[in-house]
Amino acid sequence: LARFFRRQPVQLKSVNKVFGTLGITDIRAYLLTGDSPANDTSISEQDAEVLGEWRVESVDSQVNRLSNGLTFQVCRLVHGVMPDTFARGKCYDLSKLRTRDQERAEEQLLRHPTVCRQLHACPQVPTNERVLFSEDRNRFWVIDSWFDGISLADKLRYGPLPRALLPKVMRQILDGLDAMHAANIIRRELSPQYIALIEPNSDVLLTELELAKLLEGTISVSETWDEDPYRAPEVEAEEIDLTVDFYSWAQILLHAVTGSVPPSPANPDLFAEAAIHKSVQAIAQRCVSPSHRWRPGSAVEIRDSLDGWS
Repeated sequence: LARFFRRQPVQLKSVNKVFGTLGITDIRAYLLTGDSPANDTSISEQDAEVLGEWRVESVDSQVNRLSNGLTFQVCRLVHGVMPDTFARGKCYDLSKLRTRDQERAEEQLLRHPTVCRQLHACPQVPTNERVLFSEDRNRFWVIDSWFDGISLADKLRYGPLPRALLPKVMRQILDGLDAMHAANIIRRELSPQYIALIEPNSDVLLTELELAKLLEGTISVSETWDEDPYRAPEVEAEEIDLTVDFYSWAQILLHAVTGSVPPSPANPDLFAEAAIHKSVQAIAQRCVSPSHRWRPGSAVEIRDSLDGWS
């Protein structure tokens, strides 16, 4: 396979999902060299010094890749003085980036704590404890309060979301988006992977906010985009508005109702066949309209359409 792709043009979107299941995040390098890049899951002594009062209890073996190309691993941290206090640490490896790219990555990574602190009162947004650079700035740590739960993506691998849970989850996702929009923040690339269902009541937490767009800040657009059925088509351009989040919300709704990944681009007709309230079908169809002008203008408008849905 590697020899074939060395001779042929590589369509990254079409093979990304396959190679992702193998834990290969740098697909281009793999296809050109035939070698799987080494994912260093060890935590160095330097990391231990930077973390200060925190120490690493366990490291998730999964390497997570954001659409901007940055990769991170999640660690469970325990407090050195208070052993019953835990935190969720995300460790980004920036060592392979050029200086210019590293500076750009740093600006993007700081969006997560920025959004968390702006919306500290919102229950759907994580509590950020601190952010840290290693001394050589090759690693970047984001430390949030710990939570026990499962991602919505993992939950949906077993089939549709239970009907008794569905309205609550979709309303809470909408509440989180509404809080962001009120603060002039667009979540931009919301998907089940970045939604946690917190135990014991499956309350929603919107995670990995590095991809959020602060409207008063500079525009940043990825050079390449992986295929994502939850992302509104216009996100790949520079001009977007808050309705891209409603597109994602509706696509997540369809996945949660049917248990199947929605098509890309969205097919509004599928909502008419979904086993949900008629008013919810109608507003979801509007959310995935090709033009942002035809979509609902606010989360409040969508929430009004959910009245009576249980």
